Amino acid sequence: MKIRLNLNFHDSKEAHYINFIVVYVPPPLLPLQENKSYLIRTNILLNKDSVLNLKIEHSKKVKYKYLIRKYMKENWKVKVKDMKIKHMNNKGVNHNYLVLIDKLNSRLRNIKNCINSADDITWRSFYEIFKIENNKYRENKLIYNKLSEIEISTGIMLNNKKIQLNKIYGFVANLINN
Repeated sequence: MKIRLNLNFHDSKEAHYINFIVVYVPPPLLPLQENKSYLIRTNILLNKDSVLNLKIEHSKKVKYKYLIRKYMKENWKVKVKDMKIKHMNNKGVNHNYLVLIDKLNSRLRNIKNCINSADDITWRSFYEIFKIENNKYRENKLIYNKLSEIEISTGIMLNNKKIQLNKIYGFVANLINN
């Protein structure tokens, strides 16, 4: 019996793209209490309603996480210790990553929210209602794990496709406190 593999190889001379979702999860303002509902805010940095991306010429020795760190340091002055990067997937010549920012610097803090700005680069805030049922859901990691299990129709554009927020929340949960 023969097994066929359908592998899609792309031309290595073709330009590649690194798409990355920059996420900031602000710490809760109040201590979380049991049997109360809270608004959980997640901020995502967008460029014209899409995620940030870099076009690169492909070579075999490219370190994508290094390029993302370099971009964030040079353009947004984010320290390496204040960001975590997770590979999400590859789609052809698109390499998708999530960047979690632990602490906002003054440059990122001055970017306006998309509601009150016409700028190209904006923060978009997403809110989810989450009820703290017991003491174990007082940590952000567990809250985002739970949010990733809920089907959420809202999403953002990534490679001309919509990615649901619950998938993003799953990657955020993996990066928090690692």
